[in-house]
Order: sequence, then structure tokens, then C-alpha cells
Amino acid sequence: MSAAPVIIKSIKYTVQVNGQTLTFDKPLVRIGRDPENDIALTKDSRVSRFHAEIYFDKGSLYLRNVSQKNYVLVNHQPIEEILIQGRLVAEMGETQLNIEADSLALQEPPKSNLLQPLQLGPTSLSQAPSKPLAQPKPPPQMGAKKPSMESGFGYAEPPTAKNPDQGRLRFYLIVAGIGALLYFFVLNDSGKKKVEVQIRSDSEVQRAIEESATSVQELQRQQEKKGEDSLQYKTAQQHYIKGFRDYRQGQYARAMQSFQAALSFHPSHELARKYWALSKRKFDELVQFNMIQGRRYLEKHNFRLCRSSFANVMIMLKDPNDQVYREAKQFYDECQTRLEGKF
Repeated sequence: MSAAPVIIKSIKYTVQVNGQTLTFDKPLVRIGRDPENDIALTKDSRVSRFHAEIYFDKGSLYLRNVSQKNYVLVNHQPIEEILIQGRLVAEMGETQLNIEADSLALQEPPKSNLLQPLQLGPTSLSQAPSKPLAQPKPPPQMGAKKPSMESGFGYAEPPTAKNPDQGRLRFYLIVAGIGALLYFFVLNDSGKKKVEVQIRSDSEVQRAIEESATSVQELQRQQEKKGEDSLQYKTAQQHYIKGFRDYRQGQYARAMQSFQAALSFHPSHELARKYWALSKRKFDELVQFNMIQGRRYLEKHNFRLCRSSFANVMIMLKDPNDQVYREAKQFYDECQTRLEGKF
């Protein structure tokens, strides 16, 4: 038989960094700029707080990069994970680390008595136990009387063999059930009435054509009431065209009014709904642009342009109850006061 496999339990390795030699036998060593790391590179600003780690797994030693921003270089090449065999030189930021695996701590698995072969020879007979080994009981023979609980052996008599008539009865019941299912499906198929194909006369075909034509005309009339041929749609289309012109000219407030009018006449006008949303977004962007410009002019003490930017916001919103309008009004008054006082 072959020798038992050797299991690597732990490993001892050293790390030379910044003139120091550190020895570890831990399964995990963390490296980084944070002081909580096992190897803390606090003076290297190019090293991440948690940069890399050395870990032991399944008998091998590995170096792994855990930083998402900085690299770990081995032979001037970035790596994500590498096996440490003997000695390894790694670079992290401006720091160089020399990692060297010193030795392995080995442990043999425990030997099981069940797997040891029986040793035969002169010494085996002398070391054999004086009490003979218990022999396994032979299986009971057919027809022999089984011991029962009353005989004192501690186990009951096993059940007798099944009656062969019961097996045949179960087989017949299964066959009868399958036959009943087949009869049920066949009976249902035969009970269905076959569809008879009848040849229609010319007058019946003509009547069907006329009925279909009448239905088509009725549907067209309903579509005219609800669709593009209606007066409401034509009016909505006029408002949409006007709003589209204002949208292209950058008059987003007037464009929104025209698109809203188009939707009031024809709520299912998809183009009017689409361009109303686009006009609203452009309008809001323009308001925010003027607010940002006004604040910049105020910081640069250009009070004339500052006042003009906030005045544009007030003209666009036209609603004194609007919060943005009130903010623009407050900044407008400040710019006006500073302009008059020449602060």
C-alpha cells in the first residue's frame, strides 16, 4: 500500500520591507497605508489604505491585490493574484517588499485502525487476544423456524412472504384502471360531432360581403369622430404646429401653452404630449442657467448683469408664489441695492 498523504497545515514566511524583516505564520497578512494593517506602510502616499494581502490556502501561499485604484507590480507587471514560490519581489506605490517562504509545517493524517492490514507472522500470534473473535451469524435458512421474543433472543419473528395471489390481484387492478382510462378517452372522441363542411351559395357569399362592407363603413365613421378627420384633431394640429415653431425658436414657455392647448382639443395627440415634456425640461434648464449665472455675477460684484439674470427668471416664471421666483426676487433686490450703493 502507498504512504498516507501529507497535509500542509501552516506555512512560515518572512517579508523584508523598509530595512525590516518581519516573520509571519498567520494564514492572512494585510498590507496597506492604514495603521490597522499587519504591514502598515503609513509613509507611502501612493499605497492604498488596504492595498494587498498575503494568504495561505490549500497548501500554497498567495499574494493578492485588494485595491481598486492602485497596482501591485511583480516583475514590473500589474497582477491581481500570484502564487508565491520561494522568493517573490513585489512593488506597491514606492515601496518594495521581498517575500520569502521559509518552511512548511506538515501534519500526517491520523491512521485509522479500520484501514490497517492484518499482520501475520510469529509476533502476531503472540499478540493476538486470548478471547476468540465473535463469528458473524449465518443468515437464516428458508423454512427454518425463526426465534421469537418468547424464546429470549430479543428480536421478533420477521414477517412471512407475501401471498402471490395479492400480487396478481394488484396487477389486474392496474390493467383494469388503464383500460378504463383508454375507454373514457375513446368514448369522448367518438361522442364529438364532426364538423361538416357545407358549400355556400353565391347569394350567401354576396350577403357576407355586404355585411362586412357595412361594418367597415361604420368603423370608418367612428374613426373620423375620434381620429384625424375630426374638427377637434384639426384644431389641435394647428396649436401643435404653432407650439413647434416656438419650440424651435427657444420660446419654451409659449410652446408649452400651445402644446397644452393641442392636448385639450385632442388628448391622444402623441406629438403634442412629447414636445410639451421637452419644452418643460428646456424651460426648467433655462431657469436654472439664469439662476447660476446671476449668482456668479453677484460673487464677481457685477451687479448689473446679476440683476439682469434674476430679472429674466422672474419674467419667465411670472408666479410670485413660486419658490424659485421668490429666490430670484430676493437676489434681484440685493443686486439692485448693491448697484445703487456701489458697494
